[in-house]
Amino acid sequence: NYDVPLEESLETINFLLEHETKLIVLLGSLSDSQASTRWVAERLRERLKQPVQFWSDSLVGQDVWLKIQANHPQGLLVLENLNAYRGEQENSRDFGENLAKLGDVYVNEAFSLSQHSWASLVQTPQMLPRAVGLNFFKEIKMLTIQKPEPVVVISGGVNLGSSLKFILKSLEEKREVLVGGKIADMILRVK
Repeated sequence: NYDVPLEESLETINFLLEHETKLIVLLGSLSDSQASTRWVAERLRERLKQPVQFWSDSLVGQDVWLKIQANHPQGLLVLENLNAYRGEQENSRDFGENLAKLGDVYVNEAFSLSQHSWASLVQTPQMLPRAVGLNFFKEIKMLTIQKPEPVVVISGGVNLGSSLKFILKSLEEKREVLVGGKIADMILRVK
């Protein structure tokens, strides 16, 4: 359910709007490269009660940022699913640079995706002043709070590689682990 991260990012979006940010460009990567992020623009329109534009044209090419700035000089703009572009998944410097040209500051609110080596998460932030969003900061803070033992680790999702490493490390630390999603399916098949 992508509604949860969207809802959690509203605090940062509202903060930027209250501080008179001229243009907020929202980047998003859905796991299905064929899926559209058009629904994000629609949901934001409903929640924020203001116009939100959607960019479905190509994000590849030298003059993309000029076209976007000419057509959307201010407000909120949601870009099409970045995972539809090979440059995003291949962590292309050129693709990251194209995205960086769209803004003056990079704010990362995608804590749950930050382990990926995608151009929008690796290349783009290297080219702009950067910050983490308010919810991202809260998630980091929650991870650093000293928690009493015992700790139960909950893991799920579709990224088997990084999740499996996390699960094995947790088991090495003698923690209880609850597993769901694709990882649980894989474990049950092997068992």
